[in-house]
Amino acid sequence: MKDRRHEHDQGQEETRSQRLLFSRTKNTLPADSCPMGIPEILTMIFSFLDKTSLLALASVSRVWHQAALPLLWRSLYHPSLSPEFMTELSKNGCHVQQLDLILMTVGNSCSVVPTELTRILQTTPRLKNLKLQLSHGATPETISSLLRTISSLLASQLEALTLGIGELNQEDAREFFGRLHAIKKLELIQCATPVVLMAIADAQLEHPSGLCHFSTTIHRSGGIPLAFAFPQERNFDNAALLYLGNGLKNLDHLSIIHNNRLTADGLIDFASITTGLTRLKLECCADIGPPGFEALIRASPSLREVRLGHTQADDQTLMALTTPPTRAAMLKVLSVSRCHRITSFGIQSIVKLCANLLELDFALSPNVTVEIFEEPAWECSKLQKLLMDDIFQYSVAEPAPVQPVP
Repeated sequence: MKDRRHEHDQGQEETRSQRLLFSRTKNTLPADSCPMGIPEILTMIFSFLDKTSLLALASVSRVWHQAALPLLWRSLYHPSLSPEFMTELSKNGCHVQQLDLILMTVGNSCSVVPTELTRILQTTPRLKNLKLQLSHGATPETISSLLRTISSLLASQLEALTLGIGELNQEDAREFFGRLHAIKKLELIQCATPVVLMAIADAQLEHPSGLCHFSTTIHRSGGIPLAFAFPQERNFDNAALLYLGNGLKNLDHLSIIHNNRLTADGLIDFASITTGLTRLKLECCADIGPPGFEALIRASPSLREVRLGHTQADDQTLMALTTPPTRAAMLKVLSVSRCHRITSFGIQSIVKLCANLLELDFALSPNVTVEIFEEPAWECSKLQKLLMDDIFQYSVAEPAPVQPVP
């Protein structure tokens, strides 16, 4: 009897559910309603697509459009600051988290750059990653105004910053970096002077934010020429690097490109206070001798990525990466392109002893020959990417074999 009553109640419940389901027709549904969880599911699916595919899908239906918008606007790369774009930004700027921006400073446009940046940052309240470059440099007054704009609108939330706006004076640098309390990643383009590095170190000692990624370069993105000169004598030296190391206690990613003022002694001193590096990039640093590279490598047991292109790195530098076995097992990426002191022996040792290596680049290294592929370790290598331009020649002692004429 109880079973029949239970079946009867269950049948009534199913009928009631079906009536409720079919009563919610297109005419009764609110205009902005959609099944629970669908936007979240679409967001997860759309996150694997590129922007071209997202744009195509966004035009299919209202729900797909709503789910695609946050992803389409999450990252903006060199946007054209036209009136049409600014109108769209005012409506969708709340989704922007990463912005790569180039402001034009040709002629009279330099004076309006701070106002232009203020408009953009005010409409992107969730911005966490900013890359700001100026096309042709700016006056010290304009640079100071730009720094004040960034610190007043983003200081508490900015986690990653790339600056390519010209040299910063000591007062501006101290005030600006002292207010970035959430910064984790910092890149300086043509402005890494000793004054700036000291200001960064002092700011991290006073208000640690966990800054762990530090980069300097003279290369500018977006096809912008080197519009304002940054001579090597203005670049930071050994003393400034050591000062920076004392301030950045959590540093695990160091990238320095085109610095001719650093030497082996500077890296040896830096290695004595920095032991947590996992990624190291020292490219086009012509005056750093092999002992400096070796000291920094031996002080960093967890290195996963090492890039020493166009330097004095030699086979002993590579051998430092292979011992002990625990360090060799950590290495995933190695680039020693254009290194004239690297030979086939060093590359063979890396392939043989670094079993987990995924990417290797020894392109344009003249003393590495095709004979390295005779090493049996290549057969069981896990390499996914290999760059080896201009090494297809045999050594002088063993000329290339002559193929018989058919």
